[in-house]
Amino acid sequence: MIGGGTGIAPIQAILHGLEMSGPPPRSVIVYYGARRWEGLHALDNLRSMSYRNRWLDVVPVVEEPPPATGPR
Repeated sequence: MIGGGTGIAPIQAILHGLEMSGPPPRSVIVYYGARRWEGLHALDNLRSMSYRNRWLDVVPVVEEPPPATGPR
């Protein structure tokens, strides 16, 4: 699945349905995109879902590099 902005909400709903339904799918990969790291507003929720479900992988994709941590 590929989503970003408001398009991530339907993907989250689909994933929630898969999480609550019968047997798990073989695998699902979600590519979640934004211009900047701060634009990935649903990333914490998606990561939480991926920690609970071995079949789910979430790949954040941004145009700009993530903010630097520590001295350069």
